[in-house]
Amino acid sequence: MQVAPGRVLHIPEILAQGLRLNGDSVRVYGKLVQYECSQKFVVIEYSGQQLRIVIEDCPTMVPWKVHSCYQFIGELDFTTSKAPQLRARVARNVDGLDIELYNQALELCRMYIN
Repeated sequence: MQVAPGRVLHIPEILAQGLRLNGDSVRVYGKLVQYECSQKFVVIEYSGQQLRIVIEDCPTMVPWKVHSCYQFIGELDFTTSKAPQLRARVARNVDGLDIELYNQALELCRMYIN
């Protein structure tokens, strides 16, 4: 079985598109604002909006630190709760990422790919 690559989306884009993205593979970035070890989820924030990330299927041993920045790849799930959540399969700390440059590169890619 081939796993779909994660399409880069920001949290506001995910929330705006809603159920149309259910089951889609996405890559998302945000600042960690909550970590629940016993329930195996984290919450990230970007542009004032939050997304719950389920980390139980994520094989990567990541040192979770509130206020650090992380990037996740996984599938969106709108069916198990009222709010959308991402079932992460990959997670990484991206504290050193220049987010302004990252967003500029993303916009250029979107101009030429779409």
